[in-house]
Amino acid sequence: MMKMIATVMFLVTASAEAPAADFTLELHRAGIVRVGENVDVLYRAVNGQAQLVDLKAEGDFTPLLKLTIDGRSDALRAYIGANERQLIVRGIDVRDPRFRTAAGIHVGSTLGELRKAYGLLEKTGGEGTVGARVESLSMTFDLGGDVYGNDRYRARDLSDVPDDVPIVGIWLN
Repeated sequence: MMKMIATVMFLVTASAEAPAADFTLELHRAGIVRVGENVDVLYRAVNGQAQLVDLKAEGDFTPLLKLTIDGRSDALRAYIGANERQLIVRGIDVRDPRFRTAAGIHVGSTLGELRKAYGLLEKTGGEGTVGARVESLSMTFDLGGDVYGNDRYRARDLSDVPDDVPIVGIWLN
């Protein structure tokens, strides 16, 4: 009888555990967050583990949700926009190195690893950063903000940017 009770208690405890967090990065998706997703649906999916922030970009209301994922606050930032009378996720900023592409690329990987995994990359830039775009993933890999006065910012492409430059963020749209 005691074995049966112990077995039942184990099963109840095991089934009550939270499912493992999803750290997959793929086209338009970071874990459970999808570009185009209704913000109310997302907020319920994270059980309210989010903070609404106004970035006040260029003086305008610019809302985003800072999401806590598997105990880490600000792991993802879901940028909010309007579409057909609802609020949706218009972009995702990945800040947590646990999120990885199928090739294993994550925040903290290097430009060299990104080149090896995805081949030819498109240089992007603006607002003080340089990025490497993988169009097939709809992702831009942020190479940092120390670009003013830095030769790699003035480069026509990424060929002059050293392989050891780290990825400091990943943008999905």
